[in-house]
Amino acid sequence: PLLAKVAGSGQHVGACTAALGIGEDGTPLLLHLPSPDVAHVLIAGTTGSGKTELLRTILASLARRNHAGRLQMILIDPKGGPLRAFARLPHTAAMAVSGDEAAAALAWAVGVMERRQRGTAPRYIIAIDELADLLMTGGRPVADALTRLTQRGREAGIHVIAATQRPAAALVGGMVKANFPVRLVASVTSPEDAKVAAGIGGTGAERLLGRGDFLLVAKGQVIRFQAAYADDAALAAIVGEIGCVMRPAVDLAPGGVGSGVGITPPPGLFLAVSVGIAAPPPNSARRPLRERHTPAELRAFIAAADGNLSAAASAAFGYKDRATLALMRDAVQEGTEP
Repeated sequence: PLLAKVAGSGQHVGACTAALGIGEDGTPLLLHLPSPDVAHVLIAGTTGSGKTELLRTILASLARRNHAGRLQMILIDPKGGPLRAFARLPHTAAMAVSGDEAAAALAWAVGVMERRQRGTAPRYIIAIDELADLLMTGGRPVADALTRLTQRGREAGIHVIAATQRPAAALVGGMVKANFPVRLVASVTSPEDAKVAAGIGGTGAERLLGRGDFLLVAKGQVIRFQAAYADDAALAAIVGEIGCVMRPAVDLAPGGVGSGVGITPPPGLFLAVSVGIAAPPPNSARRPLRERHTPAELRAFIAAADGNLSAAASAAFGYKDRATLALMRDAVQEGTEP
């Protein structure tokens, strides 16, 4: 389902399902991202409305419910702060804070999308904290990449969750009009901004109270809810619980999109981490393949990927080829020998 009202319903809550908050009837609400009716999500609201807090809660709930072999996140944070708490999660494939970094990360995601068939593991969540600022600073490369990802990403297992405090039509109207089926709308400044943010008129979003008072708008439905909230201490506890250690880089440099051979990305782009391995030295991407992880560590990646060697190789090394798949098979064999 698009929206799971889970309390007492007996419904199964599947993978890649995010916590939203509490509905007016007191029922916890969850959003199932792989649903054909969801795909991509726009979060809109003025400063103090709770939009960034809701985005962070969604990401935290996704990280807690999905292991890194199943879910990876690309974080784009022009403000350089609100999403930094997630930078060292094992789920974080990249973090960008400038327009150039965002363009490189999005181009890499487009490359992943074009190589994939249908929704293979891991799924990718592209989280953007300020869409309007990103479109202005990133220019045409960012706008073009986002348009392609929101038009075709769902079938490849890629979902965009974008927040903005300025949902004016001149800034984001063309981008979001047809490509974001689900809108999470907090307090906005005018009925015009409310219409752009919600995709329909007459929602009354300009009269919301702020501080987490939201409307969910999807398929013509409007549902009011109070957004879930995790403060900085709670987020730090979640990140610490999941684990935070570094892994070799994937290639996010312009001109090297998606090759995944460990080339250093643009400065400031924080790279993915993987569970259970100490932070490697800067030149670790050039180390011989067999020296990067022990067999026991590789078996942990395989277990996290439910036995899928391809997904485990992607999670452990950022790419897969014959050599990495051979290492995975060797690790499995070593683990079964008496």
